Amino acid sequence: MKNTTRSFSNTFLIVTTLLSVAVILGLHPDRAMGLLVLVLTVIILGLPHGALDPLVAQSAFPGSRKETFYLLYLSASAFVVLGWIAWPKAALGCFLLIAAFHFGSDLEDESRVWLRICYGVTIITLPCVLHSPDIATMYRMLALQSTGDYVALSHWIAYAAGAATLIAVSLNVKSEPRRVAEVTVILLSGVFLPPLLFFSCYFGLLHSPRHLIETACSLELKTLQRLFAVTAPIVVSTLCLAAIGWWVLSRYSFQQRTLLSVFVGLAALTVPHMLLEACTQSRRNCEAPVGLYR
Repeated sequence: MKNTTRSFSNTFLIVTTLLSVAVILGLHPDRAMGLLVLVLTVIILGLPHGALDPLVAQSAFPGSRKETFYLLYLSASAFVVLGWIAWPKAALGCFLLIAAFHFGSDLEDESRVWLRICYGVTIITLPCVLHSPDIATMYRMLALQSTGDYVALSHWIAYAAGAATLIAVSLNVKSEPRRVAEVTVILLSGVFLPPLLFFSCYFGLLHSPRHLIETACSLELKTLQRLFAVTAPIVVSTLCLAAIGWWVLSRYSFQQRTLLSVFVGLAALTVPHMLLEACTQSRRNCEAPVGLYR
């Protein structure tokens, strides 16, 4: 597992650095290309990670009924979608906060909670440093209204969160050189890469593979064929629901309906996914020997 995770980390470092250098030297990928890369990234690596949630629930809560799990999971997803329809701007703000908290879990072995928060906030806000107009356009498409306050606030938060994250991890450069390298590349690419391309690199080459591999190993899914067999039905079902959502949004432009389908869909999956993680962690803490906490 460690070797595979390290391979994805190396791929992230190399690919993202090369893309950042190319953009600095004058390459300017358009939003359509970034959107295409994002969609492919979510389908290939993002959805399979969440597709393991039924097995995670079964492992953490043996004897529980699958019907109950799917009912609760889909209910939470539906609540998110309905909330986005009713209060799109508030829903977008909540999603950004949830995403920052979730991405901060990439530093789950780090005991300093404030560093996890800074790390997650950095990933969400960094693109606002040089790409505020693009972020404002995307937020407006997602919230169906002006979100200039979100962009302005994110712009200033990015400096503080990014600096705090880099300084904190740099203090441990000797013991954690890879983490320092990852954070440095995240800061570089977050500032220079177009927002959708940056998110695709981070989400597709670092965050999703890392959690997918760790979860698969904990569930003893030791082969790619076994992993594919488990995740494929749920991924296909999710894509069918996304296609329905994309069709329902036909009154919007192609880019806006695609953005809405991707990000509202991610929000609808992230919320129950995080709730399951919290319940699973709580169950583990309750079952842990008392001596561990002395």
